[in-house]
Amino acid sequence: MSNRIRNLRKQKGLTLEELGKIVGVKKNTLSRYENNINQPKKETWKKLADYFDVSVPYIKGLIFSRDEIIEIIHEYYFRSAFLKNKNLFGSNFVDNVNSYIRLNSTDKIPIDLYSKGSKKFPLSSEIRKYWYRNFKDILNTEAFKSLPKKGEDYPSLTYKEGVFLLFAVRLENSLNELSKKNGLTPLGAFYEINYGNEDEKLRNTLNKIKFFDLDSAKVAINEFSDYVDNLKKEINSFEPSDTYYDQYLEKIIKANVVNENIDDHEKIGNQILLEINKRVKNGDKKLRNYLINSDLGIFHAYKQYKIENKENITLIDKYI
Repeated sequence: MSNRIRNLRKQKGLTLEELGKIVGVKKNTLSRYENNINQPKKETWKKLADYFDVSVPYIKGLIFSRDEIIEIIHEYYFRSAFLKNKNLFGSNFVDNVNSYIRLNSTDKIPIDLYSKGSKKFPLSSEIRKYWYRNFKDILNTEAFKSLPKKGEDYPSLTYKEGVFLLFAVRLENSLNELSKKNGLTPLGAFYEINYGNEDEKLRNTLNKIKFFDLDSAKVAINEFSDYVDNLKKEINSFEPSDTYYDQYLEKIIKANVVNENIDDHEKIGNQILLEINKRVKNGDKKLRNYLINSDLGIFHAYKQYKIENKENITLIDKYI
């Protein structure tokens, strides 16, 4: 594992002799350090690190530099983009990178930085800056500032795969946080009201393609195609409206109301749902928005909302 003494010295524009005088080492000795022939003493490592304003593990080459991390991300983005069998940590990495950039900047997505039909994607200094500009919030976290090149976090993976996996996980978490921060859009609410079971429809279609006879597969594909075409038409003519939020919450409430064979426990549940509905009908948009953007079920979300707003939770505690 090579140290970074030579790279840091050249970045400063220093000769071996000049750096040697600064840290009190002869230039021939320093040259042997740079070439990993000999190793500096502990105090010399400290002097070198302090002079270059980096950590000792960094100058020793024991942790990844930002440029090395960016090289790995760049490589895996384009490798994932063109893999026919995208089985390495899932197939959504490219989509997540693209979504994150679109949500946070006006930059092009990485693949659009190159000419159409390109088969090589060199990492220029400008594209390095592009990666850092768009993902600095992730790259500047402690996890990436001191990421060791050796360790037991991912023993079955190569060091590149370990870095990639860590970045992919952090990226997905950041996207989830962004979604919560931005909140559901009127179009998102409209989609949930009218097309919220699309995942199930797609799974059913794929199952028929894989496991059913040809005629069944054709019918399923055509039905799903019609379904998507209809969604496309509705989106193209969509007019945003706050009422979609109300309709979406109504859908959630109706899905949780119990109408048959009601016991005392379910009566309490229905009572809580009526309370929510009444508050929203009376204009409580804060509650409505909280509930439709929560990952919790409606009852747990309502309890959390009440706690955060210092409201009485006796009834909902009894139900939950």
